[in-house]
Amino acid sequence: MHMVCHMVMWPSSDVTCRLPSSADPLQRMVMLAFTLFLLGMFLMNAHIGDLHQQDQSSFQNSHPCSLRFPLQVADCLTSGISSNTPHGKDKKHMLTVLASGRLGNQMFQYASLLGIAHKNQRVAFISSKLEIVRYFSGLYVDDRPLQGWQQVTEDQYAVCDPRMNGLPLANIKLHGFLQSWHYFTDITTEVRRAFQLKRPIQKQLKTFFHMHIRQSMKNITKNTRNVIKIGVHVRRADMLDPREQARGYECAPLSYLLKALQYMRSKFGGQSIFFVVSDDLEWCKKNLDGEDVQIVAAAAPVIHLGFLGMCDHVIMTVGTFGWWGAFLSGGHVVYYDGYPRHGSEMAKGFQSTDFFFPQWVPIGA
Repeated sequence: MHMVCHMVMWPSSDVTCRLPSSADPLQRMVMLAFTLFLLGMFLMNAHIGDLHQQDQSSFQNSHPCSLRFPLQVADCLTSGISSNTPHGKDKKHMLTVLASGRLGNQMFQYASLLGIAHKNQRVAFISSKLEIVRYFSGLYVDDRPLQGWQQVTEDQYAVCDPRMNGLPLANIKLHGFLQSWHYFTDITTEVRRAFQLKRPIQKQLKTFFHMHIRQSMKNITKNTRNVIKIGVHVRRADMLDPREQARGYECAPLSYLLKALQYMRSKFGGQSIFFVVSDDLEWCKKNLDGEDVQIVAAAAPVIHLGFLGMCDHVIMTVGTFGWWGAFLSGGHVVYYDGYPRHGSEMAKGFQSTDFFFPQWVPIGA
């Protein structure tokens, strides 16, 4: 018997499916369904490939190397993503800061660097030798040489310098403390992301924090579900140095701390617990005793900083370390309004409205 066959060709290869006209109807239906399935898969894969190419092109064209992506600077430079620069500015111009000081100072310098780079559309980075690089995971780090770079020095250490909004078209190294929230107010989310602790430090901090929470529950009788955790940073040790006091540093007096504690008790009711972080534990134990007050044990500065950041609200005294603890907590903040000492050398370069956020509450002695 002569058999008549129908040919169905697979578009991407020489695969041929033959359907005999005299075959069982069920068999013909199965074979036809299978053929249609393979054809549909081929067409769908081809479509997805086209979409993928379109998405890749769109990403490269619309996602410049900005401060919103946790890329290392070297990745940005070698990938060519840093091409989006306004007003024809040269995409090769970069920005760094000659950072100095301890943890709080370096955090200000880095956060302000990010904000200034954002406004000037530059690629920002810091040296890997800085202390903050050991602690935080979201930093842009590079050790390229800076010979021939133009230096821009701030006028005052805690006053926003308007020159930072329009830097020269050159590779720039900033010099100064840059202690003003105005520099990075537009990118606070990026700043918080930059100061994410590295995982080993996070684990250590969580253990340390919850140990003190459990201890506080043993000493007081409160509804633990409604407890409000208020961090209190008391900086004293270096503020007692006569040379530092001559410049304008001074400790926040006990009268201020007692007023600040009472202010927070009145604002948040009886469900508050105060966790005191300090470099002078004996003074705090002697002067800040109370049922709702717990003195936090000695620890590395970054652990104390993280502890303040995990609290709901913060009372700060003086200096940049407590400032950053307050910022990272994101809650209600009280600060001492007598810092630096009025009329001192330090006060000449300090503007309180540039240093303290307007929503933070000043309290005097």
